[in-house]
Amino acid sequence: MRRAVLLVAVLLVACSPAEPRHDDGAGIPPGCAGGYHDGGDGACVAAETCSPGYHDGGFGTCVALGSCSYGHHDGGDGQCLGGDACAAGFHDTGGFTCKPVGTPCDPGYLERTGVCVAWDLLGGPYYARYDEHAAVLLADGRVLVTGGTLVGYGVSASTTATAWDAATRQFSPVAPMLTARRRHAAIRLADGRVLVAGGIGTGTAVPAVELYDPAVDRWSAGPAWPTTGNRGPAGGASVSVLPDGRVLVAGGCDSTRSAFSVRTLIVDVVASRATWGAAMGTARCEHAAVTLGDGRVLVCGGASTGGQAALHCEVYDPDLDRWAPAAPMTYARRVIAAASLPDGSVLVAGAFDALVWNPATNAWRWSATFSPTGGPVRATVLPSGRVLVTHGHDGGYGPTARVYDPTTERWLLARPMPQGWFDGHSATALDDGSVVVLGGGHGFQYVGGL
Repeated sequence: MRRAVLLVAVLLVACSPAEPRHDDGAGIPPGCAGGYHDGGDGACVAAETCSPGYHDGGFGTCVALGSCSYGHHDGGDGQCLGGDACAAGFHDTGGFTCKPVGTPCDPGYLERTGVCVAWDLLGGPYYARYDEHAAVLLADGRVLVTGGTLVGYGVSASTTATAWDAATRQFSPVAPMLTARRRHAAIRLADGRVLVAGGIGTGTAVPAVELYDPAVDRWSAGPAWPTTGNRGPAGGASVSVLPDGRVLVAGGCDSTRSAFSVRTLIVDVVASRATWGAAMGTARCEHAAVTLGDGRVLVCGGASTGGQAALHCEVYDPDLDRWAPAAPMTYARRVIAAASLPDGSVLVAGAFDALVWNPATNAWRWSATFSPTGGPVRATVLPSGRVLVTHGHDGGYGPTARVYDPTTERWLLARPMPQGWFDGHSATALDDGSVVVLGGGHGFQYVGGL
């Protein structure tokens, strides 16, 4: 009788359903039984279900609530979706962040026909796509684009001028300049007019200044350059507005970048007079120039005699009409841009790294080392005080954009653009914090939210 009971017990165990279990290390077959899978916590649960506290993170894999599998994101309703999809009633407000339809775009993104984008390709006529042009933000919010070389048509300079309107998102032609020029400099004056200086014309330097008045859409000749002494090369010169409203035009080089100038020109628009200022200590063009908080002007790097990169920096004092040497950089930089930071220091960015100069101590400190990038480089101060640094596409290196935060002293890679720009691009900050990047050898133009 006892033997029969044991037999019945054995038969009951053998006939009970198999429990889906993982290999516990004691020889139990690995995985889950057919129709079951890992519910996220190691327990086997029925297919298409997950253990409490877990959900389908994508690919049918259970992950903790609030997270998603690689390549997936929260569609807004808790479901994990792939690509750039959002659940019904939600939209991507930036960086695969799905929020209810009608939610504004995240900081750093722009709304375009209901879609939030980091960079937006601008439409516009081909004449707006110029290499080696100059771009300036007008007081009314438009971006004035002047001169340059039409991409694909050699190195002929142009008189073309156009304006991009952020409100209409369109380019519109404005009155052409009086003189064709490329590699020139432009700056907005306190009265809203734009001063354009120097540049290269049809194979020769353009030692001339002209003024654009956006209120009447008219160009007029500026003060004549001095006729005494060497008129000086003018391509790649810098322009800086001094505290009293005069404009400092510094340096420059000829069309072949073989002759470089130490000349500086002081342009007084009110008095309609241009006079030579004190000569710089180093001949240079395509250098960086920044107006300091006390009204002095710092110039650094650029191309110098023999086409070599310039190591030295110097500071111009408009009260004394005198240049004084500043501490040299760690090494010479031909590809260079600079921007003033909120605390009065100056950020200098090159092709491979960035430094910060303190005018109070006349000392440099290292800021960052970059992966190899092309040139030239542009540094654009944003309304937030951060600085956008854009590198051109050159020598096989792809275009990059980085943002420097002076508060945290950290660098972040900006969101990539859909296409690259090239050497002669410009970057202009708008009042809303976005940046318009125009031209260059590829002829593209974008507006980016930063």
